[in-house]
Amino acid sequence: MIWLASLFSQLLFGFELSFFAFSSKFDFFTIFCIGIPIGFSLSSLVFYLLSFFFRFNSLCLLVHTGALGFIGYTLEFFRWRKKQQLFQKKTEKSYIFYFILSIALAIFIVPPMYFPKSKDPKDKFLYAHQSFSGDIIEEIGLMNSFYHGCNSGFMNLFKIRHPVCHKCHARSKWLTALHSAMFLVGYSSYRQALVVPSIFMFLSICYLMLHLSSLFLRNNVFLSVATLFLFLFLGG
Repeated sequence: MIWLASLFSQLLFGFELSFFAFSSKFDFFTIFCIGIPIGFSLSSLVFYLLSFFFRFNSLCLLVHTGALGFIGYTLEFFRWRKKQQLFQKKTEKSYIFYFILSIALAIFIVPPMYFPKSKDPKDKFLYAHQSFSGDIIEEIGLMNSFYHGCNSGFMNLFKIRHPVCHKCHARSKWLTALHSAMFLVGYSSYRQALVVPSIFMFLSICYLMLHLSSLFLRNNVFLSVATLFLFLFLGG
């Protein structure tokens, strides 16, 4: 269950770092959602650098989780000393609604996208929706290359080998695969390594989209929600 501790340390680190930078500008929910991609991305890069010394294994993840947790709690300690409040005295009710809606959308949309039900009774489930079935194969290939493949040893930051192309280097899409592979090292399942980070990232995207729409549309809740649904489903 090391991956759960790693996930918590990433969220804590991202939130405290975002709170330190944006506490005077945004509310709690916005800061939390900004901190999700910051925590995930910086955590992955730090873990990548640590793998030069510890290799890609559980010990590296433990050291990395402890370091992130220590930094997060240090930032939290300074926040306590300054007596900064997490929630503003007058939190907009619309922001609470946006956050709850974003959580609901993330829970009801993300898992079925990865594991849709098959119409064939012989198949218990299909692996990934057809809209990104091609990308998920490359994602899982890169995950396995970090977990126990060609990139699982001492890695070069500028020469990440592509698992399905001989003498080719991965130019993009490797950071999310590295982040999911970290959870695999922490004894998570493939399902957890794919779905859990995606739920948090989807939550972040939905809420920030609603918040940004609300600013441009003068706090019109209906139009902000309509903008999000157009953004998510207009492509078919």
